[in-house]
Amino acid sequence: SDTASLEAVYFTNAQTGFAAGWWTKLLKTTNGGQNWIMQSLGLGTNYFTSISFPLVMTGYISGWYKAVLKTTDGGISWNNLANNFPISVNFEELHFPSNETGWVVGSSRVYRTTNGGLNWIDQSLGISTVNFSVWFVNNLTGWTVGSSGTIYKTTDGGGNIVSVHTN
Repeated sequence: SDTASLEAVYFTNAQTGFAAGWWTKLLKTTNGGQNWIMQSLGLGTNYFTSISFPLVMTGYISGWYKAVLKTTDGGISWNNLANNFPISVNFEELHFPSNETGWVVGSSRVYRTTNGGLNWIDQSLGISTVNFSVWFVNNLTGWTVGSSGTIYKTTDGGGNIVSVHTN
């Protein structure tokens, strides 16, 4: 649908950017957002929620129904990495602090990859809330936040994820 909601935007430079949202909608601009072109992904109905480009040519999109897609050619083609996850999760956000290392969160799940999405490690132990957002300042230190005011932090790349209490 042309009126589908958009959930995420990411620019790799001042001219090239992507916007994604409901109904498998992925748009690309190469002129600073003046014009947007719909990208065809060949997927069924999905809801995209997040975009991350650790490199100009390498990017990822996450969404519901365990959707994680990857491009290595600047968004010309996308590879669906969904089969690399053991269970179906509605992913809310992903973040790649580097080309190979990234995180994706949703439901009560937190997954990490260190090889560009080929394999994902479940880092969800002890997390029972819905996670909505994730951010890493480098490959080791990051946070995820979610329902009921939860904040989780790791300083060792997910080996130890601790709950941070808010006042």
